[in-house]
Amino acid sequence: MTSVSCPAPASPPGLRWHLFDLVLIIFLALLLVPGLVYALLGHLGEKSWAVLAVTYAQEFSLALLTLGSLKYGYQVRAQIIGLERRDWPRQVGWGLLFGVGLVAINALGTELGVALFRLLLPPPEFERIMGWEREALASFLPGRQPPLLLALTFTLIVVVAPFAEEVFFRGFSFTALRDRWGPAAALWGTAFLFALVHSYLIQFLPLFLVGAALAWQRRAGFSLLSCIVAHGVLNGVVFLLAVAFPAP
Repeated sequence: MTSVSCPAPASPPGLRWHLFDLVLIIFLALLLVPGLVYALLGHLGEKSWAVLAVTYAQEFSLALLTLGSLKYGYQVRAQIIGLERRDWPRQVGWGLLFGVGLVAINALGTELGVALFRLLLPPPEFERIMGWEREALASFLPGRQPPLLLALTFTLIVVVAPFAEEVFFRGFSFTALRDRWGPAAALWGTAFLFALVHSYLIQFLPLFLVGAALAWQRRAGFSLLSCIVAHGVLNGVVFLLAVAFPAP
């Protein structure tokens, strides 16, 4: 029987991952580059286009800095973090299946997160934070947008973001933490980091659970491609729901 898993090659002997590189990539890709792009474009007046440009810059920076660090810093191929085409039809199929599971995990985690913080926070504070998070999500989810903006948003959410975030979180970060402290630390550590950098409070729990599920895929030996596809399926469902039921 052919195995469905496609484990990444073991790291070369003597290769030592530097955790400072994770922090530096996060700072550059998620803070510095978006900040510079917003400083250049934020005055244009059209918020939707500015937010889209900033998010594209953020995701492209995350992917390019990660892959560049592997190639020029560590001098290893991307296969070392599980990014490979071997057995790709099977990996895509499993990614589609896992993506359906992520939709359920995200929905359950959202309900649990809302229920938890409704108990922990005073009602006015809960509503204030919920309103802020809804507004933040609505800033880049589709509403009544022009066709070109809608198409670019779809590409960002369903293709670009899953690729960039999986390369960094379930690829680079997971491999670095696994080699240093073992697979359990890599799973929970990358799940926490994934939720933390999205900067939500009430939505932290569903993001953490989704991150843990994606990290489990890598720990189980599936390639990074299956994680990218699963992430894309989840984001695609969220996108389609936002199109079908736009925020007022």
